[in-house]
Amino acid sequence: MRIDIVPERITRRMRPKDKARMILERVKGNAILVLEERLKPEEQAELIKETMMEIDCEQFCGIEVVTFNEERRKGKITVVAPSNVVEVARQGDLISLMLGGCLGGV
Repeated sequence: MRIDIVPERITRRMRPKDKARMILERVKGNAILVLEERLKPEEQAELIKETMMEIDCEQFCGIEVVTFNEERRKGKITVVAPSNVVEVARQGDLISLMLGGCLGGV
């Protein structure tokens, strides 16, 4: 398991489908992604669509997604993790990543 921190300058010009594919490839490789941005609604929709097409409960159970600091204009991050390995929970301003089995997800 690894954590990949992806700066916004890398993803800023990506199309929603390309961004979703990049996220899924990394997460399917058992990475926890920390994106230095909040996903736009069309990017979230594309990520959900692509994820649903990839789900195979023996190999890939889906993803967990949480956006941190979404109410503020600066300092936004999004965490995306494989749901078969990590559960992502948010309580107020705290994000917790808990290791576990296939827990569900998107």
